[in-house]
Amino acid sequence: MVGSRLNLVIDLPKEATEGRKLRLQLGGIAVRLEKPDKGSKRQGVAVRFSKKFRFVPGSQKKSV
Repeated sequence: MVGSRLNLVIDLPKEATEGRKLRLQLGGIAVRLEKPDKGSKRQGVAVRFSKKFRFVPGSQKKSV
């Protein structure tokens, strides 16, 4: 829903972090939603990110 607050955790590639496992945690607000694709059920979302972010150590396990 447009206006929804989002919290995102992005695993950063090791090439960008000198081989370290790092994640980027940041938040934002959904500003636009596209209609879902009927074939794959994918949906585009536009997010306005907040200025607050932080880098945190990556864990061994990935959450789904």
